Amino acid sequence: MSYTFEEQRIDYGWIKQMAKQQGVSVNDLIVLAPQNDPFYTGTPTDVASGQWFAELWHHIGDERMHIRRVHYWLVSQGTAKLSNGKPYENTVECWDALNAASKAARYLELVDPGAFNDRRTPETMIYATDRKAEPYVAVNGYLSRAGITLPPFPELPDYSVYGYYPEQAYHLEVWCEKSTMNDVLGPLCERYNANLQTGMGEMSITATLALVHRLQQANKPARILYVSDFDPAGQSMPVAMSRKIEYFVRRFGLALDIRVFPVVLTLEQVQHYGLPRTPIKETERRRGGFEARHGEGAVELDALEALYPGALTAILSEHIEQYYDVSLAERVKQQQRALEQQLSTQWEWVIRGYEDLIQAFRDEYESIQVDVEQRLGDFSGRLRGVWHDIRLELERDRDLVDQYPAPGPEEAVELGDGLYNSERMYVEQIEAYKQFQGRS
Repeated sequence: MSYTFEEQRIDYGWIKQMAKQQGVSVNDLIVLAPQNDPFYTGTPTDVASGQWFAELWHHIGDERMHIRRVHYWLVSQGTAKLSNGKPYENTVECWDALNAASKAARYLELVDPGAFNDRRTPETMIYATDRKAEPYVAVNGYLSRAGITLPPFPELPDYSVYGYYPEQAYHLEVWCEKSTMNDVLGPLCERYNANLQTGMGEMSITATLALVHRLQQANKPARILYVSDFDPAGQSMPVAMSRKIEYFVRRFGLALDIRVFPVVLTLEQVQHYGLPRTPIKETERRRGGFEARHGEGAVELDALEALYPGALTAILSEHIEQYYDVSLAERVKQQQRALEQQLSTQWEWVIRGYEDLIQAFRDEYESIQVDVEQRLGDFSGRLRGVWHDIRLELERDRDLVDQYPAPGPEEAVELGDGLYNSERMYVEQIEAYKQFQGRS
């Protein structure tokens, strides 16, 4: 199937219409369960529950309130009702209904999707720096119009070089479903200037929206490496996270280059390291499909580090270095040093033309210290004039910086097309998700 409707808003109505036109099931055009897929939000139930939550949210008036607090506020009212008219009580069913309503309200933009206090997901560890390399040369040696003060004899005008920075080509992030590996992932991400986001299972809407905002600010291609257990949930989490990213990218009309790669744990890694498997709970409804594809049992991420210390770091380093130029920092330093050496030569050449005057000023400076008050004003004026002339000559060579551009990173070697790739068409992306899940 092929579609050319990328300029249209892809939502519940569009999906229903396209499924009817193409004679396919709605499930062929979504990835997650209908009640969980952000693109399919908009059923009459979603609209009703979303409007109910939006009215409640605005009534409470605290835009940073955590949803759990909303739950207890409703319980305390005693008379609160759900959108279907049933009493709101302190039960799991009502709590689940509240979460579903809040999700619908955010995806339908009835409330600000970023105005939630996410206490479940740990703060992102920010190590990525998206500074731009903008080399420039400054000429120093200004003298105040008020003159100079004694001592010391003023420094000669010279150059200072700024703005050389190893500007990597990619914004990198590592996302992990648990925080038990922070002692390994934290130092790794800091070394490579990659952000680290951990969670407690599936990543929240708030965390994913914050990621999209970071990628807007970074304004460079982004590659996200996903780390999870080798189990049915671990296979589902990167898809759910990617789907949220895709939703916000399309909803906001963002021209971003994003790819998500589930890199740990994979079947190949489990087999390569001979990691022991543990039985999957019989209550896990996805067990059958997972074991049909991958064999019996699951493997926790922690098993890899426990049995093979350093393996996780090695695997992720290999993937990260596909996009992170490890030689860039040194090459940028070398280029800056080369410019500084060239400017030093230019500085010496300029100064040689003023050596006699400079020495005369030094001699005179020493002699006038006995009668500073009488002679300093005239001396300052003459000195300032010569310093000004030196600066003018030095200024002519500032554009040497153009001959020494900051080196850029070596061309990256893509890991592949990615589980999620923001450059894919909608249906092409659907097929990629389903292929990853073994459903194509």
